Amino acid sequence: MGLLEALLRLPLQIVLGIWDAISDLLSAVFGQVSWQAPQWVPATRARLAQLDAIARRSPRRTLAIVGLLTLSVIGGVYGYRWYRDRPHPPEPVLITFNATAPAVTDYDHDKPFVHPLRVEFTGSVAPIERVGKDAGDGVTLQPAIAGHWNWKGDREMRGARNAATHGSSRANRRSGSARCTDA
Repeated sequence: MGLLEALLRLPLQIVLGIWDAISDLLSAVFGQVSWQAPQWVPATRARLAQLDAIARRSPRRTLAIVGLLTLSVIGGVYGYRWYRDRPHPPEPVLITFNATAPAVTDYDHDKPFVHPLRVEFTGSVAPIERVGKDAGDGVTLQPAIAGHWNWKGDREMRGARNAATHGSSRANRRSGSARCTDA
């Protein structure tokens, strides 16, 4: 038990030894200073003396508590490092688009020509197998507009409305939404 008691009292003895060394150094530099300790200093000393008495009475329990606290701190540090260093999912790439308004429909010929709406994206959005082809079910518009969409590249899509339904739909005057999927 002598070794166990010595190990338990070692941190307190180290702190008191450091305090005595600092007191001696300050006395040598500044001389004797009359100073009255604040109220918390004697209270802290009394509490430390109580803890020392408890540690002397039940060293096994004290050792178990100190050991559990030490293991908790070590586990917390390693748990934090594990969480910090584990792989995180990549941030999604923000892709924006710019829609270029189509030119005015040409009614000068027998068959009216409807110019396509161009939608350009800042990143690659088209499935590789659909580039240069009809977008198919991968694009939906609300409100629904008659026509079809084609991928002109991995970042550009063009949509054309049917000339026969061009004048009958009110969708060109309403706001709406579009959604692209990898279908």
